[in-house]
Amino acid sequence: HQEWLDYSILKEGERKGQYFDVDRVKDTGDEIPENPLMSKAAIEARKKMIWTRSNFRKSILTSEFWGIVLDPHGKILLPSAKYTLSGGRVIQLPKAVTYKALRWPGIAFSPMPDILRHGGHGLLQGILTIWEAMNNILCLHEDYIKWLVNPPREINVDGLVDTTDVESWPGKGTLVKDTVSGQQVIRTEQRRSRTNDVLSNLKFYDQMFQGGSFMPDVIQGLPGYRQDITFREKAMNLDQSLAVYGLMGENIEDGAINAITAGLDVVESQAGYSDYLEVFTEEELIEYGIKPDSETRNGVAGVPKLDGTFHVSGIQALMRENEALRNLKEVMIPLSEKPGYAEY
Repeated sequence: HQEWLDYSILKEGERKGQYFDVDRVKDTGDEIPENPLMSKAAIEARKKMIWTRSNFRKSILTSEFWGIVLDPHGKILLPSAKYTLSGGRVIQLPKAVTYKALRWPGIAFSPMPDILRHGGHGLLQGILTIWEAMNNILCLHEDYIKWLVNPPREINVDGLVDTTDVESWPGKGTLVKDTVSGQQVIRTEQRRSRTNDVLSNLKFYDQMFQGGSFMPDVIQGLPGYRQDITFREKAMNLDQSLAVYGLMGENIEDGAINAITAGLDVVESQAGYSDYLEVFTEEELIEYGIKPDSETRNGVAGVPKLDGTFHVSGIQALMRENEALRNLKEVMIPLSEKPGYAEY
């Protein structure tokens, strides 16, 4: 975990005994060539960890590490521990954590996981360039339309009575003289409309966009770009698109199991007697053999071992059958409320 913490917050943590020697986080030190931690590059890196928001407020980049602690020879010192760095300085020494299964006090999962990115990726990630191209075409066409609505003018100043009278506004009159060739003194530059070309290209890009985002017209409930599409082809396109959402539902189910397992680990390692009182009555805890005990780490004794097998299902099927659920909601249920259709 990493975030920018105000120096005042770190000092408050030092006062409470959570951190130590916090004053060092603002001291970047002087260069010592023989020490790799005090080299010019290391000092510049520490300076970038200090964010001066104002003359009276500085934030320090603080990192809280959770995991295995090794010695210089690669041997395990602590199999599960945490320590804190701030501004490149250790302000909390490594200490063992009480979680049995969790590596850190939190979980994270993505409906669309990515091998190289912890946060996963989205449906639009692979087609952002197409989306940007569509935006560029629309912006360029919008600019071109302005030239059609308000086109530039050509002015033969030799044909003007007043050669400085070149400005224009709606309803303005201009005094001109006859020209030798008989051409207009003031004429408008004509430009061809490119709307049809732009729309055809946007339609093609939109088809590519739908194919890459797994959000075709059939998913959106739209008729599509073809009028002669068959029912079987439409159903096949719908099934192929919904398959992606089915996999997303499966990943969400796995994430829900991780959340349940994490909650179990937190309760087992952190919950005290007062926490159990928020769920059960005192009589129920006595019946279960759970009682306060100041000698135990959590201040409670008699808690049975928490274990079990967890299973989450239904999200995958719900996402795959979204079309059927929508039809039931919008068609079948309203029809069942009408006397003429209720018996069917």
